[in-house]
Amino acid sequence: MRQSKIWLAFLLVLTVGITLSARIVYLGDSVQAVNHSFIAEKLPLSQRIGELRGVIANQEHLLYEYYSYTATRDAFLIQQAENKKQLLDIVSKLEADTSTRAVITQLRTQLMSFWQSSVQLSNTLAVSEQVRDWDKARDILAQIKPQVRQIENTLAVINSANQQAVNTLGKDSQDSVQLWSAR
Repeated sequence: MRQSKIWLAFLLVLTVGITLSARIVYLGDSVQAVNHSFIAEKLPLSQRIGELRGVIANQEHLLYEYYSYTATRDAFLIQQAENKKQLLDIVSKLEADTSTRAVITQLRTQLMSFWQSSVQLSNTLAVSEQVRDWDKARDILAQIKPQVRQIENTLAVINSANQQAVNTLGKDSQDSVQLWSAR
């Protein structure tokens, strides 16, 4: 009788230990899934938004430099080509994020308009100084700032959605841990 009670106690402790271990593994898996989503998706999205803002600011600054003769045509064309390459690369990476596809389409349209204005300004300033249409160049340059603001607003929407997703992931992770620790 005593030996069977010891075996029952042993089986009970073993069952509790296995159950506790399984719950710890489950909690670890759920926290790991949240961390993976954050590290693999949400953090890179924030980084890409920052990179895109940097490239747009660089391009805008370059346009003003070119207009004011601070940048030579050759330097302008080299930097513009690099900016375009970076823009296309970043946007293609942003498009991979399924949660923001509709907004990315809008962003792509805005970036195309911004880029067309950049090329238009470049072409306007490329002609000889005697025939250069400074009024047209100023008009094009005046369009740049509102376009950049529009792009910034769209990036803010993407960033806000991303931040909301990060907050939800953090809350889900916290809820999992609190649920487990409450038991």
